Amino acid sequence: MDDWTLRAAMSIRGARLEHAHYVLARKRLERALMMANPGEVIAICGPSRVGKTSCIKDVAKAQFGSPKSDGSQMPFVYVEVANESRGALLTTKALTAECLRAIHHPHYGSPELCSMAPEAFDAFIHRTPEASLKSALERGLCALQTIWAALDEAHHVKYVEGGVDAAVRILDSWKCLASKASITLVLSGSFELLDFLRRSAHLLGRLELICFDRYKLDDIEDVRAWDKILVTLSPFLKFSSPRESLRDWNDLLYEGSLGCIGLLLKWIRRALSRMDPDIDRFLTREHMLASSFSKAELGQIAEEIRHGEAAMEAWMSPSVKKKERPTPKARKRSPKPFRRRSKRIPLGGRA
Repeated sequence: MDDWTLRAAMSIRGARLEHAHYVLARKRLERALMMANPGEVIAICGPSRVGKTSCIKDVAKAQFGSPKSDGSQMPFVYVEVANESRGALLTTKALTAECLRAIHHPHYGSPELCSMAPEAFDAFIHRTPEASLKSALERGLCALQTIWAALDEAHHVKYVEGGVDAAVRILDSWKCLASKASITLVLSGSFELLDFLRRSAHLLGRLELICFDRYKLDDIEDVRAWDKILVTLSPFLKFSSPRESLRDWNDLLYEGSLGCIGLLLKWIRRALSRMDPDIDRFLTREHMLASSFSKAELGQIAEEIRHGEAAMEAWMSPSVKKKERPTPKARKRSPKPFRRRSKRIPLGGRA
């Protein structure tokens, strides 16, 4: 059986789409990291599945290359923030332990280097005071000469016990960690992260914010870039006509993915997964309609995007507006002194 749908899905999954918004976000992140001082924080926010994680990893790889196998240095550290503690909550202790594992700490982060079993090792971490774990992390980052550290999915801070105030305190603690370890901290997350960043007085004025935006129909450059993306993806798929492509369904694909690349790719793979390669020889518009996201699902995502874009616009709006210079009024020429302005005497006006 020639399962072309499987090959197409694998090709799309492995495709590197360096689309316009990705290139722009990457350039801004590169510049921000180069300009940042140790202890500063950079946040990159945008809709889910637009490529934020790939952007961060690609910038780090371009700057530092592959990590050294001997573990003597680790200029870049990447950790995904996860709510994996009891009750699906996020705890700072669990996150610190995950960071220690990411830097392969010889005592707290590498169970394979210890004589105890993994279960005993986890129990050991549980008994260790959190302050000791944080001190070990700070010393480890300094010893490894870490320059950048990225906390991905940082919006999961919302799952901490204690609500918004507790989440803001955690953000402040991350800023303190960056200062003590002399690193530049990168926070990546959905628009939800903005709700907590704007409440942190410790971060206000010390934060560089980068927007990884979706494509919008009211921008002609976005329309062209979106069309180019559809052209790039079309060769991976089979259509009933050689002239047919994803561009023929442009309006449908944009409306059903809200202009988000991640949602578009997920939608296409979703359609391919529901096709029968023995029966369905080509991808059709009907396949895309049948596998589109539900109205409730897409509505929830759209509401999150609208809320996030409004918050982002308010954040990015400059507080100091350029004042327009008033148009200078034409100055009247004053007459020269001791000279009477001549007047024409009307005809017959003489005595």
